[in-house]
Amino acid sequence: SINLDDALLHPELREFLRKGHEGYASQLFSQRKGFIPGLHEALNGDRLIIDLGCGPGDFAGALAARFPNRVIGIDINPRAIEVARRNYPGVPNLEFRVGDFYKIFEMYQGVAGLINVNMVLHNLDKLEEALLGIYGALGEGGIFFFTDLNPGLILKREEIRRVHSTRRS
Repeated sequence: SINLDDALLHPELREFLRKGHEGYASQLFSQRKGFIPGLHEALNGDRLIIDLGCGPGDFAGALAARFPNRVIGIDINPRAIEVARRNYPGVPNLEFRVGDFYKIFEMYQGVAGLINVNMVLHNLDKLEEALLGIYGALGEGGIFFFTDLNPGLILKREEIRRVHSTRRS
């Protein structure tokens, strides 16, 4: 039997995911203003981009190719980070770190212009704690962007509403 982490690190699946992430990032984070309101303003200067739950690093790599900002891919799985580092050597604005999703605020308090979370939120046991950390790591005007299997279901969760109302007040 093969677990999900091993499957995501498999070379054939990795190549498929890499191509998908490049195309997705190219369309989603295009240099055209307005697709994600405030994105270019949020990334002005040297604002940090964080890809949380980066796995083998393909989305972080695509972000580093699209923006001159420093991009950090973070994953709790050391094997995934090893693969990410092997797959993207020598990219000057990209680094990968083993890190805990729930400690993002402690590591990057108020400095991120963009935090991306791709296909991870549905796996989190402590969603509210993670979201509070993410919002705490964002700098003024920073953007939290996520994609997931069922984003509508995640957006309906009480934890999202609580964190959002706290953030707005």
